[in-house]
Amino acid sequence: MALVTSQSDKIGASSICVNNGGILAEIKERAMQDFIVDTINAKVDSGDLPEAWWWIGASADPSNKVWRWTDGKYDFRNWQDRFSKFIH
Repeated sequence: MALVTSQSDKIGASSICVNNGGILAEIKERAMQDFIVDTINAKVDSGDLPEAWWWIGASADPSNKVWRWTDGKYDFRNWQDRFSKFIH
């Protein structure tokens, strides 16, 4: 896993991941969520990164607001509770 810190929109962030052999993070279990949140918070708290928005590999269909990961599944939704204030 890599934390890409360049600013981008979601399409650009996804492209950066794909060009480096990966995909945007798919948070499918609590341990992964905690790891991602702790990693970002540690970088922000140390001053290495500004507090900012972070892209993950989930998106909502505008017509029905149903969320899906890039693989089409959507089993783990716990991240929504912590980040719902950022969802538009």
